[in-house]
Amino acid sequence: MTEITRGLRPLGNRKRLTQTDEEKSYGYDVRLLLFRDKDSAERYYHAFLDHARKNPPPFVIEIMLLFIPRTIFAEKYAVVIPNEETEIRPAYQDWALTAIRSCNSMIRLHNSTDHKYMELHKYVDVVYQWEILVPRNFSTASTEGQELLRDDPDGGLPALKVLGQENVKPPPEPPKPTGPWVGVLFEISSFEEALYGRAASALLLKVVGGETLGNSILHGGDILPECQYWCTAVHAASAEQARSIEQAVLVSKDVHLAPLENRLLRDSEVPIGALVYQGFISQDGAYIGK
Repeated sequence: MTEITRGLRPLGNRKRLTQTDEEKSYGYDVRLLLFRDKDSAERYYHAFLDHARKNPPPFVIEIMLLFIPRTIFAEKYAVVIPNEETEIRPAYQDWALTAIRSCNSMIRLHNSTDHKYMELHKYVDVVYQWEILVPRNFSTASTEGQELLRDDPDGGLPALKVLGQENVKPPPEPPKPTGPWVGVLFEISSFEEALYGRAASALLLKVVGGETLGNSILHGGDILPECQYWCTAVHAASAEQARSIEQAVLVSKDVHLAPLENRLLRDSEVPIGALVYQGFISQDGAYIGK
């Protein structure tokens, strides 16, 4: 927290956010710059701040670094800025695109999407850091400064949890497993759910148990070219954990699992390059992911 944000909260004043209209934005008024790991997101956030200090924005804006696990994207960490595509003040678009290009030259941006400020509270677990960026020669004592550097009870949006607030804890960090890969195959045709990949991950958690899967990472995807099977691949924390996963899967009678002779892929057999990150299992056995 800096002096300018002290006593304020993210999204506490709409005038610090994207200025747009429904016809132009359809409500999609915020830009999420997405990353798969917190370190990359944090480095990008600080690079953006550094650019803004050297090249101040044309208007007062907010920027946030947050953990947003409940999205359709594999990337769960985001740097959040006003949406340059839907902002009606043209000077901001030029400034934002220049800032993004500057940061991209130093740190690879993993993904980008637009979203709605009004709905962020439904998807965001925690705001790690946030800052208010101000134009050159901005005066906090001016009428404009006093109007923008306050939280408007009638002009704010639903509050987000900010790290440092009472009872707000940091989310679990993804583990860094060093064990082998275990691929568990499921019969796609056995699922009634359209999102059978998500159902398969939940089923694996049930078959093996969260505690057994603790500190592992999950990837998933159809096995090409026939797409008969879905593979949920586990990057195990250890060889012992991999063996425990295999044993639990092999004795399971669940009808969604592939026949025994096709049920498991081991280490180099797992087509990691064709699979998509699905999330991870925390130390205490909780599934954190899509």
